[in-house]
Amino acid sequence: EGVSRGIRYDVTLHALLLSLPEFGTSSGDEVGQLNDYTYKADISKASDPRWLHNGRFNWALARNRADAETIQGRIFNSLEQLESIRASHPVFAPEVPAHTVETWERLSLPGKETSEEKLICIYNFSDQDKVAWINEQDGTYTDLLTGVQRDAQAVEIPASDYLAYALRNN
Repeated sequence: EGVSRGIRYDVTLHALLLSLPEFGTSSGDEVGQLNDYTYKADISKASDPRWLHNGRFNWALARNRADAETIQGRIFNSLEQLESIRASHPVFAPEVPAHTVETWERLSLPGKETSEEKLICIYNFSDQDKVAWINEQDGTYTDLLTGVQRDAQAVEIPASDYLAYALRNN
């Protein structure tokens, strides 16, 4: 359960980053590569903690990404789905400004809107299920991850998880 929660939390963080302009995944993120502390042994890098995330790419882990039952496969497939969604919806474009939607709960909820589409993303970084107390009255939204349609009102969001809803404007 702890590993599954960690994967959900990691993918939720990447979902948030992918909803913001100019962010993407870094080498190693897509396979759950762990921090690399070997930089401390190199005197030219030891004082710069940015090297913690810039170790050698672990190709052994990368080979596991094809197996959906492995940690690497679960993360890789989730991030691949998020990147596909981002690429297929112009509302994610960097020039589309983001705004905050009030939830009356401790949730991160950026929204974006173009003349064609309105996007609401909900991120729950807590270890408890929450309700996003939103009350959008402009139509039925589609969950970009599952295709399920629903009203964007009092949306339940599981612990360490996220939702991305889009409304196509006519």
